[in-house]
Amino acid sequence: MKKITLIRHTTPKVEKGICYGQLDLPVASSFPQESASVREKLGKADFDLLYSSPLLRTKLLAEALFSPSEIVFSDSLKEFDFGIFEGKRWTDLPQELFDAWDADLLNFQFEQGECLKGFYHRVKELTGASAFQSAENIAIVTHAGVIRCLLAWAWDVEVEKIFQFDFPYGSVLEIKYWGPGKIQWKLL
Repeated sequence: MKKITLIRHTTPKVEKGICYGQLDLPVASSFPQESASVREKLGKADFDLLYSSPLLRTKLLAEALFSPSEIVFSDSLKEFDFGIFEGKRWTDLPQELFDAWDADLLNFQFEQGECLKGFYHRVKELTGASAFQSAENIAIVTHAGVIRCLLAWAWDVEVEKIFQFDFPYGSVLEIKYWGPGKIQWKLL
């Protein structure tokens, strides 16, 4: 059995309603309290492999939780790329964009961004790495979209079926993985 602990970053410093997938944002002033809460959820867990997205909001949390020299920063773990819409208000985006996205959730590609199918495959690449394959207890500090992709991979279901699950800032999801579709998972 492999244990994979997925940790979502704390609250970013961004105005509500802003599209910010890969926008590199600082953390909110609540970071010390939120990171302490994440540390408490993790308890005395001892991980043999530590991954993090390199975006600032994840990097800061990873370095607050673990020794920075032990963390592997991977671009595979960056959030979904909304392309030219990054940094814009969701309410300012044209309705046609949402209609096209709804019509083909898996393949719709944001201009200069990515589609859900490509995003899922980018994230899934990490699971094929030899370090990932040989580790038994992995911690990953990342983003809600990446958490959904990794849960879909472990659960062996279509990624679009996982987007119903919400993972709040600072949440910790523990997956016990015996093989594709053979998992137990819980929010800590």
